[in-house]
Amino acid sequence: RRKKQAPSAPRSSLYIFSGKLWCADHDTQIRVIRKHLYNCPDKTCQHRNIKHGLLMSAALKALHHMTEDQIKMAIDGQRHVRSELEAQRAHLTARLENARAAIRNLLETLAERGKSTEILDFLDEKEAEVLKVKFDIDKLDKALAPIAKIPDHEVKDVLESFRNTIAPLYKDEFDQATTAKVHPWFRRFVVRTVDQSLEIEIEYDWPNLLRTLREIETHPFLSRRPA
Repeated sequence: RRKKQAPSAPRSSLYIFSGKLWCADHDTQIRVIRKHLYNCPDKTCQHRNIKHGLLMSAALKALHHMTEDQIKMAIDGQRHVRSELEAQRAHLTARLENARAAIRNLLETLAERGKSTEILDFLDEKEAEVLKVKFDIDKLDKALAPIAKIPDHEVKDVLESFRNTIAPLYKDEFDQATTAKVHPWFRRFVVRTVDQSLEIEIEYDWPNLLRTLREIETHPFLSRRPA
């Protein structure tokens, strides 16, 4: 019988930590120096000549440690951010309506009294304000868009979806379809050595991760738990 071979990396592979490895000791990016070998640029650093397998093992271990509490804290944080952004948007919307009302009043004044330099200058000022406020509202809408609205009682669903999505990596760490899907979920993989053992702490891109796993408006979880 032929022995089963471990999965081998494609010639050009994307890894879950590609471009996102970070040295905790020197607060700098760890880079690949040749295939499957990585270095912190500081020559005195202990994180030099690190083999790919060691990094991948630590990264997968860190992924496995995702908890409901982590997700709950992330959802709470995103809820707070969303609340602040929505308050800013409401303020800007009120400013926009006031500026538009001022423009309408100026146009009525122009119709009644005719043109004057002072009124025309004020009109230009209000029209510029409308454009600026609309631009600011558009920026806020773009900031709000990636923040998924996830109720607390669906935290378990988020965790289950997360684990199901990353599961193929534990069978084949080079699974390119899964890697491409989850790679945007991570900001950094912070590498540190604790008691001579290499460990990785993952900094997640929570808005991206939560939006991908569940967008309540379009892809709610099927299993609705009572609040």
